[in-house]
Amino acid sequence: VLERGTGAVRLIDSRFLPMGTGIVTAPDGKRFAFNSAGSTILQEFLSEKPPLTLAPRTSAGSVQPVAFTPDGRSMALLTTGNQIAVFDTVAGKLRRSFAVTGSGGRPGQFVLSHTGRWLAIISPSNRGVDIHDFATGELRYTLPDREGTVYWLAWHPKEPRLAIARDNGAIAIW
Repeated sequence: VLERGTGAVRLIDSRFLPMGTGIVTAPDGKRFAFNSAGSTILQEFLSEKPPLTLAPRTSAGSVQPVAFTPDGRSMALLTTGNQIAVFDTVAGKLRRSFAVTGSGGRPGQFVLSHTGRWLAIISPSNRGVDIHDFATGELRYTLPDREGTVYWLAWHPKEPRLAIARDNGAIAIW
């Protein structure tokens, strides 16, 4: 925690959790999720409650394996079968799932837009990006392949703009 008044950094909690890849916090700041051994773990900060483990085998090896919806009530996971599974974050139950075209050789690289309307995922070629309507799962746009492997995706926090970073140093804003 970084204290505002003094600028001091102090540890407020430390615990052992199974080794995981990436970590993402819920919009309300009360929970976090990470991928561990093919499952997704949902845990409350500073809570003694046991973590909630979500069922499907997820696509590991990424720092973007899961994404919370803007309201924090749902969480999207990319499964090993190129399905986006959407779970209720309270009960841990599957709400719906849909197939995606992307994920290429860099599994787990997807992001939700700030409104929760769009899901961007690296295309199978690893050089382009596919954008799905998150509510329906429908592929709506395919951004063209460019030189360089797509490594990171990030939506603007307030506008419908997508930043794409590549291994060759190129960054494109759509």
